[in-house]
Amino acid sequence: MLKFFYLFLFIPLVGCSILGMDRTPEPEYIVILNEEIDNNIFEIRDYKQLTIAETIVENTDFDKMSGIAFKRLGGYIFGDNQKEEEIQMTAPVLLDRKPETWKMIFVLPKKYSIENAPAPKNQNVVIKTMKEKRFAVIQFSGSLEEKKFDEHLEKLREWIKSKNYEILSDPLFAGYNHPWTIPFLRRNEVLIEVSK
Repeated sequence: MLKFFYLFLFIPLVGCSILGMDRTPEPEYIVILNEEIDNNIFEIRDYKQLTIAETIVENTDFDKMSGIAFKRLGGYIFGDNQKEEEIQMTAPVLLDRKPETWKMIFVLPKKYSIENAPAPKNQNVVIKTMKEKRFAVIQFSGSLEEKKFDEHLEKLREWIKSKNYEILSDPLFAGYNHPWTIPFLRRNEVLIEVSK
């Protein structure tokens, strides 16, 4: 009987994830500008300082990189740390692409700082502070694919130029939903730090 009760609870949760209805916490930000152009949503956002866990993978293959990096960071938040403490997952998962490497970033819940975040057991996971930043952002749906990020990256760069902001960073790619979410209900973004 008890297993039917758990199944009854589990099905709606999975259903909500599949349909894009997710209660995963996100970092707080202030929207400075919001604009929709040709079905593309652009924003300027101000983020406060964040505590992050990151890992670098020396592999340019997107799928392999994602698997390796997510295993490391997922391990950290699921208890593979010095306190063996489980940490709540937040969204989005951020990706920073370099010519020979990828960096995956998890934002830790706001109760954590560089001082009190559990130290990772895996030496490939590093805890850092991301200082407050202003980001230009474009949102889009669909599967998490490198090609889609690149398409929207060009649109975002053009929009930033049209608004006379100065680009201060390489792009970050962001995915907000569980892998089993229906693709057209997924929320993805490209973020670029810009001048204030």
